[in-house]
Amino acid sequence: MFMVKVALLCCCGAEFSTTTQKACEPGLGKTELQRLDVIANLYKAYADGLERYVGYRKIEEKLVEMEKKYAELARKAQAQSI
Repeated sequence: MFMVKVALLCCCGAEFSTTTQKACEPGLGKTELQRLDVIANLYKAYADGLERYVGYRKIEEKLVEMEKKYAELARKAQAQSI
């Protein structure tokens, strides 16, 4: 995910905040509109990827937590069977 962020920043610079302002300007050429569209699409892809990544991290954290609990329960069960 870090690489996506780097790619986005390289392609867009710090321009995304001004993209919507720029898109509202009258008289933009086709090339400028295409460039703004690419920036907007890259941002959307990054935001979607980041959202999924955060979701995966939460799942991973929960799995690690459950593995620890399972190991603890297994130790207790083994200690009681002795």
